[in-house]
Amino acid sequence: MGAITKGDAIIDIMNKVNYDFAAIGNHEFDGGAEEFVKLLDLFKYPIISSNLTFRDDALNERIKRTYIVKTKGGVKVGFFGLTTPRLVHSSHICETGFVSVDSDTVKVAQTAIDELKKQNCDMILAVTHLGYEDELALAQQVHGLNAIIGGHSHTKVDELTVRKNLDGDPVIITQTCCYAHYLGKLDLCVENGKTVVEKSKWVLEPIDARYNEDAKVAKYLAPFKAEL
Repeated sequence: MGAITKGDAIIDIMNKVNYDFAAIGNHEFDGGAEEFVKLLDLFKYPIISSNLTFRDDALNERIKRTYIVKTKGGVKVGFFGLTTPRLVHSSHICETGFVSVDSDTVKVAQTAIDELKKQNCDMILAVTHLGYEDELALAQQVHGLNAIIGGHSHTKVDELTVRKNLDGDPVIITQTCCYAHYLGKLDLCVENGKTVVEKSKWVLEPIDARYNEDAKVAKYLAPFKAEL
């Protein structure tokens, strides 16, 4: 469907889901700079990435390069996003000078974590589009990170997966496969800044026939399905 609508309809559906925010991946740039800006205008929620720098400072401001903080139930949660450095190979967008990607994701991540600590966040999570192996490696090379919600490699992570960070504390790493086949739910317990694995839970739930189709969304999608 993305090939037909250039992402417009997909973003419309994502807006209906009412996400809190999302991290930038590589395919957002498939249509080039002008199309990226057009798509960015369609999102009704923040888009983040800490290792992308745009030629246009206004875009840097809109994409909240450093971090985003959400407070839920009195718990202050800090998030930062990371985009795969492979963007320079998978897209021509970097060659145009429109955007550059910092390949030192460890340094960028630690800078974001340190800033979120200054904001007195109770827990800190990375929302990444790096690929599973790179996310496992990242978890072990930083201080103060509690969990990674990953993407890019379409990895189906069935079980609670943990790596130790540089403090020797656990970091939980997740991915939910691809194409909305699964809903990932992470119940994350953090005490005094440290992830408590025994009190945390990761569930990967199939999106299948047990769920009723939303009538309004189905009606909206019908013309696109017919064209496909």
